[in-house]
Amino acid sequence: MVTQSTPPTELYRALQITADTVIRTASIYQGLTARAVNHEAYRYQRTFRGCFGVAPHLAAELWNMLDDEDPLSDIRWVSYFLATLMFLRTYTVTAVLAMIFMKDEKTIRHWVWVFIERSRAWTL
Repeated sequence: MVTQSTPPTELYRALQITADTVIRTASIYQGLTARAVNHEAYRYQRTFRGCFGVAPHLAAELWNMLDDEDPLSDIRWVSYFLATLMFLRTYTVTAVLAMIFMKDEKTIRHWVWVFIERSRAWTL
């Protein structure tokens, strides 16, 4: 439960993301404006699935399956989660992921494999 005395890091963990949150975050890395995403929502759903291998609502569901006590369930890690989905979809080298997600190559490699290890516990 979120109260007024909840520290900021706890506020991040208290949030459950929706498909809209995933779409907004992904559109930043795909170079799309919110207007473009809203204008052609169906077409963007196909683009999202092509890049990340799952629909936005399923990506949000997978994210929300992370345990609330897990430090990776902090909403600030969504970009690394999306990088992991893209890696699993395309099996691209981490240099390309680092360029797309504007992160350091070693950092991307580390967090992609952390999320892959965490996903072993998921059951759909």
